[in-house]
Amino acid sequence: MESHKCRRCGIKNIGFLDPSTVHENTVNLPSTVDYLYKAFLSMQDKRSILLSYNCFYHHVLLDINLNDSRIEVYDSRKRPLSLIQPVIDVVNKAFAKYRKKSKIHRPFWGDFTVEEAKYILKQPPGNDHCGFYVMHYMHYYTGDCRSAEMNTELDSRELLMGELVALQEELAGWLVDYVVKPGSEYKHNLGVMSRSYRSCQAL
Repeated sequence: MESHKCRRCGIKNIGFLDPSTVHENTVNLPSTVDYLYKAFLSMQDKRSILLSYNCFYHHVLLDINLNDSRIEVYDSRKRPLSLIQPVIDVVNKAFAKYRKKSKIHRPFWGDFTVEEAKYILKQPPGNDHCGFYVMHYMHYYTGDCRSAEMNTELDSRELLMGELVALQEELAGWLVDYVVKPGSEYKHNLGVMSRSYRSCQAL
């Protein structure tokens, strides 16, 4: 949905990786390295490349910055970064391959520096709203929220019910307008999206 919004609104400095291609069941596949390598080549002019990553029944958002060789992690449960090390490893493999081909980024640059986002909403125990937290974080990049640097209050609060409802309504409205309606842009991908959703649910 956010990728579509960027294309529709002319936001060209944000890229998106496919979460149905890169998740905990695919991080050890050579095809995942190839996918990331090609994605980096095609998005090397982007300020941020975003990946919603599913591992251990929880979604986190990775902001991959090729220029700074940096990955910023938005995890609403603030779990140890070691839990996402498998995806960091495969991203670094693809980055090493990419640097040999890229005309922008030097081959001798090192691996990504990984750090936790400074300001982040905290998901309370006992709920499964992590996907909406990821959606909320993405809004920083697509211009729907104030910049993360301004939102120091995010470090100590959770998504309010009104905010969750607004995100749910936005998602439902997008699905109706661009997926469900006859002749809509993603109508032909409905079966693929359904299979991808079931795959993520099975993780």
